[in-house]
Amino acid sequence: TVRGRTGVHPEHNMSSIHDVDWMMRFRDTNAPGLPVYLTEWGWDSDGGGESCGPPPEREGDAPFPECVSEAAQALYAVRGALVLARKGLARLTWYFYGN
Repeated sequence: TVRGRTGVHPEHNMSSIHDVDWMMRFRDTNAPGLPVYLTEWGWDSDGGGESCGPPPEREGDAPFPECVSEAAQALYAVRGALVLARKGLARLTWYFYGN
């Protein structure tokens, strides 16, 4: 893709959701039992009044490849939460800057 990233489902082996694995291993080795919270995670979507296109000052640029449809965003949220809960995270906070 243009920026080297693309939005993929949470179970995909290239999903950044799996980046928490190293954190959980670190916790298990150095602070067993310490709760781990994940904040600001999710998928951008082209909806809700927001666009996955570039800002007006970069109108000629390609759309952001990380964006998924609103339907995929909703499905990925539930599936992602289940994947992360199974990894042992104590709390998850869904976050979006604009959409």
